[in-house]
Amino acid sequence: MKEFQLIIFGATGLTGKQTALYVNKFAKENGISWAIAGRNEAKLNNIAAELNLDLDGVIVADALDEKSVESMVSRTTALINLAGPYATYGVNVIAQCAKQGVAYADLSGETLFVRDMIQQYGETAKKSGARIIPVCGYEALPFDLGCMFVADKFQQKHNHKPTLVESIAQFHFEGKVIYPSDGISGGTWGSGVEMFKSDNLDGVSDPHILLENDRTWLP
Repeated sequence: MKEFQLIIFGATGLTGKQTALYVNKFAKENGISWAIAGRNEAKLNNIAAELNLDLDGVIVADALDEKSVESMVSRTTALINLAGPYATYGVNVIAQCAKQGVAYADLSGETLFVRDMIQQYGETAKKSGARIIPVCGYEALPFDLGCMFVADKFQQKHNHKPTLVESIAQFHFEGKVIYPSDGISGGTWGSGVEMFKSDNLDGVSDPHILLENDRTWLP
């Protein structure tokens, strides 16, 4: 039996703190053992104290150090990775989860990175039983799940599927936006920079990039 049922990696960032607070609400009530992880032990301990987290452990791991990532992953059955940009910091984490059969989720929006990870570790994950679920953040929840919800309701009411569902997002800020970080997080900015550094810029705008096999039938 693993030491933890869940590890939140990258817990000292903005989203990491929010996720830790959320998990803290229900972990103990449901008998879930969990830990936060990152490369800076002092920051992790400060977060645990600041948020009054009822933790089972604090783990020091560096995403660029394969051995420390291997050790971290070996201690859990599931891991949430919030340490981006993922093209820079995500490879070792996905590789180890795929090899060790550990469930994995992240909030990447870096589709080029996701495609590369499928190609490199998809078969490994299938053999180990690992469930690797990327893109669980802003890119997925309002749009993919929102459109699915609308399509389901439309079919229930009209007895046929819609041909098109469009999703529109609006941002509302109280007061004046002074800093770029008021509208976009540092992690999202870093992810965008990494994507546009790629040699495959055409892939950035390809809506079908994650589909495998023959794509000639696509519009």
